[in-house]
Amino acid sequence: MKKHIIIPGALLIYAIILAYIGWDSWVVESGKLTEYIWLNVAELAIIVVLYFAFRYLDRKKRERKG
Repeated sequence: MKKHIIIPGALLIYAIILAYIGWDSWVVESGKLTEYIWLNVAELAIIVVLYFAFRYLDRKKRERKG
């Protein structure tokens, strides 16, 4: 497998686990649903940007090798 798939994939699984664990404290206890949603959207956006950045770098590395 390639780095541009493994690292963002692992981060995505980590973010899903944290979102599940944090549900009680963010939404149920404090009632901050919009903050919870925006936090998870921002986290997902960062993971998507990392995926495309790593893919770009892998592609450039392959082009340099020939």
